[in-house]
Formats: sequence, structure tokens, C-alpha cells
Amino acid sequence: MMLTVGELASLAGTTVKTVRHYHARGLLAEPEREANGYRSYSAQDLVRLSRIRRLRDLGLSIAQIGDLLEGETGGIHQALDALDEELAEQSRLIALRRRTIADLRSSLDPELPSDFAQVMSQYLAAGVSPAWVAQEKEFLLLVLAVSAGSPDVSERLLGIHRRVLAEPHRARGVDLIGRVSRLDDDTGAAEIDALATDYCAFMAEVLPDQMRPGEVPYIRDDERMSALMDEHRFANASSGYARLVRAVASRLADGA
Repeated sequence: MMLTVGELASLAGTTVKTVRHYHARGLLAEPEREANGYRSYSAQDLVRLSRIRRLRDLGLSIAQIGDLLEGETGGIHQALDALDEELAEQSRLIALRRRTIADLRSSLDPELPSDFAQVMSQYLAAGVSPAWVAQEKEFLLLVLAVSAGSPDVSERLLGIHRRVLAEPHRARGVDLIGRVSRLDDDTGAAEIDALATDYCAFMAEVLPDQMRPGEVPYIRDDERMSALMDEHRFANASSGYARLVRAVASRLADGA
């Protein structure tokens, strides 16, 4: 009994398009057209197509199937062993990615390392404005990027934020952040002067290693990094903030 291409495809559980694709790739011989213009397929063609479909379902490539159909059964077992190893490695990578996704889902902010996300959450809980937290998050991402994720830089940054949030300094730190955040072009000289004085007093007591607002002293010897830090800090800053930075720097230079 001879089969049309449609009958062949139907019996093998595939499509005519796929049969023609296998013809083009050399997996399945394409019979000559008969006098009526149609191609006819034999039972042997159906067996071969069924084998091809089975091997494809197992995940073997067309190239592998072509080699295997011309070889021995042992070759198929070797190919399946190799495929099994490949799938095992894929499963390992998928499991690793799923664990990473689970960690990110449970994180307070998936874009930040968990320790930094926790610190930013503590600022919000303490009453710091979301706008300041968003800006500080950008600054943290920038520092982590230019420092290539240095563990030392990360620990020092975390140490600074944890000291600001620690008792009994938290209320003062949060108040200073709020006052700095509210600076604008119209902020008066007296307010800048008072804020600079309070800022320096806070730094002397809590953050003696911080030289001025926004500075990261442990990377300041790298001119490129320092330039990037300044570019970010002053990109959208008001003149009031710039005046505060100058006032703080002046007091520090005078030993205030």
C-alpha cells in the first residue's frame, strides 16, 4: 500500500510541512513523482519518519538524528547519554536561576543587594522621603558599579548607613537628611550656615570618615570615580545643596 504525503504525515503524527523539511535536510528520502504527478510513500518511509519524530521528541538535533539513523543502536544510546548530561546541566542552571528569582522576589528591592535594600527600607520606615531614598539608591548602584562590586567598598558603605540609622543617632541623622533634601535655590544663608554646623557636628560624632556630603572617602583617590560621584550628586542638585557642600568643606578645612 502506498501513501500520499498527507497520509504519511498523519500516520506519523506530524505535518506535511515537517515532512518536506526532513526531505530538505536529507533525513527522509523524497520519492520521485509518479505519472499522476504525486509522490507515493511506502511502509518503510513511515517507519523512518516515525523514528525521526521519536528522536526529535527526545530532544536530538536533526544532525544527530541523521548520523544515528545510519549507525548502530549503540550510537543512539551514546547520543541519549550525552543528551541526558546536557539536560542535567540545563536543569542545574534553571534551578540556580529559580533560586535567584526567589531571592529577588523576597528582597525588599530586587535591584539592590539584600543588605542595601534592607538599609533603604529602614530609612523609609524612619520617615525619610521616598525621593531621597530613590536618589540614594541610584548613588549606591553607581558606587557599586564603579568599584566593580568591591566587598570592601560595600562593607564601608553599609557601615556608614548603619551608623546613621543606629541609636541614639537615628533621629538626628533622619532630621539632617530631611533638611538637606529640602534645600533649594531660595534657601537662605542663615539656614545653610545652621545646617552646615549641625552636619559637621554629626559627622564628627558619628561619621568622622565622611569628609563632605556625598563623598566616599575610601575611593576619593581615584579621580575617575570621584568625578562620577560628583556628576551624580550635583546633576540635579539645587544651588542650596552646592552652598551647603562648600560651607561644610570650609568648616572641615578650619577644623570645625
